[in-house]
Amino acid sequence: MKMILATLCFLLFLNPAIGFSQDYKVFKGDGFSFRYPSDWQEGLSQAPTTRALVRAISAQTGYAASCNVNVSFVDGLDQFTQTQINQANHRVHDLKYLSRIKNMMPDVNLIEHNTDTLLSMQPASSVEYTALIRSQNESQMNRFFQIMTIRKPNRYVVTCRGEPMNYMKAKGAINLIVSTFGIWSNLVIP
Repeated sequence: MKMILATLCFLLFLNPAIGFSQDYKVFKGDGFSFRYPSDWQEGLSQAPTTRALVRAISAQTGYAASCNVNVSFVDGLDQFTQTQINQANHRVHDLKYLSRIKNMMPDVNLIEHNTDTLLSMQPASSVEYTALIRSQNESQMNRFFQIMTIRKPNRYVVTCRGEPMNYMKAKGAINLIVSTFGIWSNLVIP
């Protein structure tokens, strides 16, 4: 009996979307589209780029999480074909945690650019990484996981993040987003 209960718990952990709405909306952007549960919140950023924000409500996922889709996260994307992206630049605003990020992601080149820093990966035709970054405000210990995925031939970048005060709940929320968009993830606490 214990074995059966353990197996059921394990299956629920692997599929956090069980019990949630299977009705989806489709967001279409400039050269990309993705689906998300119809009862999630949707908004557009004020940035002059093609960007969509989808937020999972904590009552549905067990923990608040959000997912940004922004084609501008990849500099010069239009210069490359759908099957060959030579470089992906991801902007990071917290310079104090760059060394920790670098240790978590080997073979990442750090390029300083004005007040920001770009994490550069080559080649990036199909790249996936997990970074642990802290808020700019030192009084807030709201660390979160961030996933960057470049998928071909769709040519878009997805970043999902949650604030894991309770890691298990945050992982469930992020996994729900990741499974919705069909993205493989591997979240590991360093």
